[in-house]
Amino acid sequence: MKKIKSIIIVGGGSSGWMAASYLNKVLMAESGISITVIESPDIETIGVGEATVPTIRNFFQKIGLPEKELIRETNATIKSAIKFVDWFDRGEGDSYYHPFEAPLYSDGIEVSAHWAAEKIKGNTVEKFANATGVIPDLCDAQKVTNASQAKDYSANTLYAYHLDAVLMASYLRKKSIERGVVRVEDTVTAVNQNDRGEITSVNTANAGEHTADFFIDCTGFSSLLIEKTLKEKFISYEDELPCNSAVAIQTPYTDESSFPPPFTTATAKSAGWIWEIGLSSRKGNGYVFSDKFQSFDQAESELRQHLGESANGLTAKKLKMRVGRRENSWSKNCLAVGLSSGFLEPLESTGLQFIQVALELFVDYFPSVNNYAALQKQFNQVLAAKYEDSKDFIVAHYCLTAREDTDFWRHMKHESKISDSLQHQLALWKHKLPSHSDLKEIGLFSAPNYMYILAGLNSLAHETLSKESDIPSQRSKQVLQQMQKIRQGAVKVSGSHQSYIKGI
Repeated sequence: MKKIKSIIIVGGGSSGWMAASYLNKVLMAESGISITVIESPDIETIGVGEATVPTIRNFFQKIGLPEKELIRETNATIKSAIKFVDWFDRGEGDSYYHPFEAPLYSDGIEVSAHWAAEKIKGNTVEKFANATGVIPDLCDAQKVTNASQAKDYSANTLYAYHLDAVLMASYLRKKSIERGVVRVEDTVTAVNQNDRGEITSVNTANAGEHTADFFIDCTGFSSLLIEKTLKEKFISYEDELPCNSAVAIQTPYTDESSFPPPFTTATAKSAGWIWEIGLSSRKGNGYVFSDKFQSFDQAESELRQHLGESANGLTAKKLKMRVGRRENSWSKNCLAVGLSSGFLEPLESTGLQFIQVALELFVDYFPSVNNYAALQKQFNQVLAAKYEDSKDFIVAHYCLTAREDTDFWRHMKHESKISDSLQHQLALWKHKLPSHSDLKEIGLFSAPNYMYILAGLNSLAHETLSKESDIPSQRSKQVLQQMQKIRQGAVKVSGSHQSYIKGI
């Protein structure tokens, strides 16, 4: 049995250089495996996926990047939450937060139970996320707990980043090359296989043939290795997640005093939703929509109307997205990472997260020799389950809406497909609050994640929650008042987002 001593990554961009930097750190140093990235100068990277989730900090810390340098090099800002606007019903900017924290506890009981107890009794309560944690108040005050922390990747609350994906890829490329990764700037023209169907080498336009023991497909939606060569099936999710297109416009800040908030904004529109992501240097905006209900021209017009004068004269970038996953992301001696593996619409910022997940799983199941059927099978099952679980979580944002003002929202509420597993969970949560035991251990989203979405869509506190209805109202009011004091204290001791980023 032959040991794996060389890996070729075909494609650069976010996935290619995240793969190179991570595998360089965890494989090259210990085993001497050589890593080469073949990056075409003729293929433009998509350059979106600018919002992340807190686990990305573990990734950057693992590969040894100084946090302040990372923030400077990628024009990053802090992301503490997602703010959803107009998702439950079309109104005057009605909104709710999905923060990066779990509801706090009081006397061994989650504050969420006290909130639900008051809600089902018909008593006045604040919005769920605001009442049960500190991050929404910090977001409203434009503050972050990072501002008082000197240690990298450390704060009193969880956080992630908004970052320029193109600059991130360039930064990781620079660091990877410094650490021994070989970069070949060339275009792959052919993929060669042996009689078992394994990839043996790739031919490039200028530098000829490149051989390796293992290959990683980071060629995006084109899926040069995993699909065009190895013919691995793609499983579409468009029956459940029909938003398959996007139009994006990057806008400058209108004046020197403006500074982006420490959260992503997702505003529901007629055929999808608009993201707004503030970097330190500019703002990223995009409209994710379904081409079954709207054309690119209509979407661009709606996006420009939303952005106002800030988008005047600026070019819009149009993207067609393939929503779903690969049946097997690891096939023979090839691993698909990033868009070639799968893609969920970016509502919960899973794009870069799934790159990280796939790489960490691959290292966990990494074969020392080329006899790896059992490892490969387990990897594919685990990754597929994570995609399925994450897909269900995103579908929940749509299927619980009260909106029926357009064909798109009527379809999402009444006609779109909902998996058996999600239907079961939603039925369960009419009788209890979401808990750890309700969910798959393997999933990326936990019970608190579901609670924030259900509460924001007015689907968390049902009269059938008998356990919560038994909590004395006096006790619940006392806990929620204590929470209010904790929130006020957190805002008082935290520093401004603007000062923190500008200080870096």
